[in-house]
Amino acid sequence: MNIIEKPFIICITGKMGAGKDTIAEQLAHDLGIPLCGVSNVLREMATERGLGQMRDDLRKLSNEQGTVGELANIFLDRLSPRGMLVGIRIPELYQLLQTKAKVVLLRVEAPDEVRMQRIIKRNKPGDPQNLP
Repeated sequence: MNIIEKPFIICITGKMGAGKDTIAEQLAHDLGIPLCGVSNVLREMATERGLGQMRDDLRKLSNEQGTVGELANIFLDRLSPRGMLVGIRIPELYQLLQTKAKVVLLRVEAPDEVRMQRIIKRNKPGDPQNLP
């Protein structure tokens, strides 16, 4: 009998530029598990629906009725029986995943000056030029 009956998902959260992707990529590689990003899946969904790709567009999409359930199903499908989810910032998504999987939440933090340096260096469209 399999000891892990539910999928096991490591969720990584933190502020923009904190280093979530860097840590998640290394951990996923070291553990030999798949990695999935919330914003990447939201971008896929936005493309399918003909919506914009900017941060505000993705935020609006994540707040639409039914999106959280759709995201949970996508992540459970892609990350079962175990995997890593990076960039989780939607409390309802985290709560829903907890009902369907064993979930561990890791928070990544970095000083504001380091975060701003990372944000400037990566130069993603829609990133702020300064921190609020």
